[in-house]
Amino acid sequence: MKLTLAIVGLGSNIGDRAAYLAAARAKLQKLFPSDFAASPIYETNALTEGQDPYLNQVVYFACRETPQDLVRILRGIELLVGRKVREERHADREIDLDLLALGRQVVDEDHCKLPHPEMGNRPFVLQPLNDLLPEWRHPIGNWTAGERLSVFNSADAGSVIKKWEE
Repeated sequence: MKLTLAIVGLGSNIGDRAAYLAAARAKLQKLFPSDFAASPIYETNALTEGQDPYLNQVVYFACRETPQDLVRILRGIELLVGRKVREERHADREIDLDLLALGRQVVDEDHCKLPHPEMGNRPFVLQPLNDLLPEWRHPIGNWTAGERLSVFNSADAGSVIKKWEE
C-alpha cells in the first residue's frame, strides 16, 4: 500500500490541556514520522454549552494504514494518553483524536466516516487546517478550509478564541 496523507484533529478541554495535546502529538509523530507536521494550537469555544474551552490542533503525516486501522490506532493513543471512556456524546475530554481525512478516500461506515462529516462546520478544525494545509481541498465539497471559515463568526459554538501561547 502506498503512503497516503492522513489529517488528524486533536482536542482537549480537561486538566492540563496542552500536556494532553503534546503527549498525543508525540505518540503520533513516533508512530508516523514521515512528513509529520503540526498546526499552531488554538483555544476555542466548546460545542456544548457549559463546557470549558478546548485547545485544538491539526496534524498531518504520511501512512500506509487503512482508514479503519488508523481509527483503531487513534483510539488506542487516546487511552494511552489518559482519555477516560464516557458514554455521552460531546462530553468533556482529556484528549480527542479525530481522523479528518485520509488522502481523497471517501468512507461511510458505522465507526469510520471520511472525510469527517462535521469538519466543514467546525471552526476549531478549519482554522488550524487552514494554517497547516491552506491548499488542501475537501474530497467531496472541493472547498478549502479558508473558504469554509469565511461563513463563521466569533460567537459561534466551536469558534476560535485565540491562538494558544505555550
